[in-house]
Amino acid sequence: GVTSDDVIASIVGGALRRYLMEKAELPAESLSAAVPVSVGRNTHGAAARARISLIKLSLGTTIDNPIERLSHIHSAARQAQAGLRAVEARHSPQPGDSDAARNSVFCLHQGALREVLERTPAPFNVLLSRLHCPTAPRYFSGAILQSVVALGTLMDQIGLCHTATSGRDRTSISFVACRDMLPDPEHYSACLEQSLRQLQLETLRGRAP
Repeated sequence: GVTSDDVIASIVGGALRRYLMEKAELPAESLSAAVPVSVGRNTHGAAARARISLIKLSLGTTIDNPIERLSHIHSAARQAQAGLRAVEARHSPQPGDSDAARNSVFCLHQGALREVLERTPAPFNVLLSRLHCPTAPRYFSGAILQSVVALGTLMDQIGLCHTATSGRDRTSISFVACRDMLPDPEHYSACLEQSLRQLQLETLRGRAP
């Protein structure tokens, strides 16, 4: 029952593990990612907009086997989402609330993050988001759109941001990195590719008769 989001997170976790192991800097505890998730839409006020929150997701960087790492991430994601639903249920807007109150959950999760990071250590290590593009073909001046690459935004203490973009028959993972924190992005890109290949090989091995 794993999802494509679980697979993407597992690839990122494997890449981080390989990158840090090669530098002898892999921590004993698993690294984690802040993952934006939709918690519905605010349909009140002048304009409707999505309400976005963040979950903290373990990337299983202490796990060498990619299948075991994928299973770990799947379980961690389900637990994080269940926790988020419980929090949202306690703080969900009520029919009589003002527009400002209806937006409070969105503003709390989105607007307070940078302020929190200015005062306290980050509770996660990297950012990981997912962008779903239209599956129907898109054209520009007669040329078909082959792929979309999205770039995330870095913030204090968080020097690595991944964005997975899905559309038509392909998914790509792009990243933005602080040169001081990650001085060799070309090598990290190779680690992402190696992590994907390792997951593919282990998956095929598990299906072999």
